[in-house]
Amino acid sequence: MLLVGVGKADITAYKKGVGMLGYGLYHHIMLGVETPLYSRAFVIDDQTAKNKCVIINCELAFITPSLKRGVLKELAIYHSDLGYMDHNLLLSAQHTHCAPTGYSFHGLYNMNGPGFIPEIYKKIVDGIVESILLAEKAKVEGKIQLGTGSFSPEIPVSFNRSIRSYNQNPEVKTKLTYEERHLAVDREMTLLKIVDSKGLELGSINWFAVHTTNLPNTFTKLCSDNKGFAATYMEDLIRAKNPNYIAAFAQGACGDVSARYKINPKLPFQRGKYEGKYSNDLESSKYNGQLQFEKALEISEGITEINSCGDVIDSGLMYVDFANINVLPEFAGGRTDALTGPSCLGVSFLEGSKMDGPGMPPILGFFARGMARFVKLWDK
Repeated sequence: MLLVGVGKADITAYKKGVGMLGYGLYHHIMLGVETPLYSRAFVIDDQTAKNKCVIINCELAFITPSLKRGVLKELAIYHSDLGYMDHNLLLSAQHTHCAPTGYSFHGLYNMNGPGFIPEIYKKIVDGIVESILLAEKAKVEGKIQLGTGSFSPEIPVSFNRSIRSYNQNPEVKTKLTYEERHLAVDREMTLLKIVDSKGLELGSINWFAVHTTNLPNTFTKLCSDNKGFAATYMEDLIRAKNPNYIAAFAQGACGDVSARYKINPKLPFQRGKYEGKYSNDLESSKYNGQLQFEKALEISEGITEINSCGDVIDSGLMYVDFANINVLPEFAGGRTDALTGPSCLGVSFLEGSKMDGPGMPPILGFFARGMARFVKLWDK
């Protein structure tokens, strides 16, 4: 038998003038709040095997080890009876670039903060814990169901922002043009639906790969962006049947998958406004959220009893040293002795992307690239 519960709590850590996380630019700071930010928790408790897990999705740029450490510490001190540990607490972020920075223990991610900001960290940790406690309190007998669906090619929901790089992949036999970049992405959405024993919808969480970056690096208000709007639309609709329903729009493998349709070179720092009806960045964000909401609703309504996942829940955790992995020969030109090395951030990463907004100015990128080559030669 499964017990299932959902919970939602506020994590709007607003502090005027503090930087936002995602674009990494000094001028991208908080000057207001467009939408609240939330943590949404989904508890799944296997009563027979005495196993349970909680899946949490936050309207943040990303999760840091500091957040998970803080959440686990608070749960261990005040709510140890719940039994949450590293392996059965899954934290994720929907990747909006218009959420606060200042909550990491790593300096790089606080650089436009400036620095670590305790009140922002505490607000987020407390909100995540509150969402878990609300989900625990709301637990009832129920089940989980799984469904998938794909966006048709004509729906402008996601685009490959590095089509030239995509075409260099050896498995790409037919090269795609810039106009076909919407085909060079994973257009499938997966949705997990939670219902009670009578079939009442309690909540859902879906995963779809698209950057949460309709809002540019000149937008200076906290906002959950396209996935946040999608979650609001879904909750507003289904809460007519269940006022406590919660929907989370989580992230897939969104590396070079942009929500932006078009580059607008006339606007400083801004890229990719929709034309015509959706000529405003905020309206573009809502439009993309509408598309994701409609697909999630379609999948949810298509799920039937046959899509139920059973009553067994388990969880696991594994740490891997990515700096010392044997590389398979097919990825190493046939070599059998190739190993991965220490991680690094490339200059291209710092320069940003045309579609989602540039970062480091090109002139600085030129000198940084030269410096990187020097360091590489020195290491050799």
